[in-house]
Amino acid sequence: MPPETAPVVLGIDGGGSKTQAALMDLSGRVLATGWGGPSNYHDIGVAAARANIQQAVEAAVAAAAVGSAKRAHPGGVRVPVTGVNGVRALSAFLGIGSTVVESDRQTVLQMARDLDLAEVIGADHDCRIALAGGLSGRPGMVLIAGTGSSCYGRTAAGDDWLCGGWGPLISDEGSGYWLGIQAMRAASRAADGRGPDSSLREMVRERLGLGEMREMMRRLYVDGLSRSEIAALASLVFDAARGGDETARAVLREGAAHLAEIV
Repeated sequence: MPPETAPVVLGIDGGGSKTQAALMDLSGRVLATGWGGPSNYHDIGVAAARANIQQAVEAAVAAAAVGSAKRAHPGGVRVPVTGVNGVRALSAFLGIGSTVVESDRQTVLQMARDLDLAEVIGADHDCRIALAGGLSGRPGMVLIAGTGSSCYGRTAAGDDWLCGGWGPLISDEGSGYWLGIQAMRAASRAADGRGPDSSLREMVRERLGLGEMREMMRRLYVDGLSRSEIAALASLVFDAARGGDETARAVLREGAAHLAEIV
């Protein structure tokens, strides 16, 4: 007889930069994890987000299969694949960035149903799962400062509040995207002479592969730098600050003040 298939549950954490999927047994033991591209459909659209969720789940399934094979023995238990390859998990919960209203939840739920991920599926914003994971379900607060920024709190009675997270055009202060924008602003001001000279000018030019600084306009407005590509420039601000660049240090101080305000 083939080995018994062990029931599993699936957790998915998706944002503007990446997606992580985790397969767990019913005791909460993590069997395997997998990674994919961004799955905030506000940024990249439903089809791309669904494909990146599938990529993360398939990577977790493959890793679980390898781990299961290493543990296999006659009559042992094997870890099943999920619906993307024919077998569903018992339940799945997706915490996806910008999933903050009911229409968003229904969109994420439909993506999960299209992939046939599990028998029972839930969805909400990524702040909720970060808090649940960080405090094992206890009440408290979580501050998110990734591609975007937001803060979420939940009481023991289930009352909750979400602050920030309104997206890059009007919010997300202190986030990776915000820092990336500040890096480019500092570089352009230094190039013009409107602002103090900063090591960010050369760092941004090199990172974006520009022959001259004015080529940044084409990268932004014609080629179209993605939100995640802009957020990746945040590391330059930290590098410049560690090197003593006062412009970068001022940006980090301002970003910290914005994050404190959200809390």
